[in-house]
Amino acid sequence: MDEALTVLRARTDTGDPDAARRLAELLAEHGQVEEALTLLGARANAGDRAAAWRLADLLSKQLDLGPDLAGPDLGPGPDLAGGHPA
Repeated sequence: MDEALTVLRARTDTGDPDAARRLAELLAEHGQVEEALTLLGARANAGDRAAAWRLADLLSKQLDLGPDLAGPDLGPGPDLAGGHPA
């Protein structure tokens, strides 16, 4: 995993939004949720709608809103590669 993190961090530093989202996923999967939230928040603030969607999903899981407050499962969100909805 360390090698994957290194590669994804380098690609994220060059502005690759797909690498940033994948890095956030790996970080969250391995318990580094705060770093994942920070990364996704930065991407969302930069206009990355897919990152904003994932940020909201991750936050709702962290807050454990439960099924009554979390709303319906809307799936992974739109595929916004290239900035255009699929």
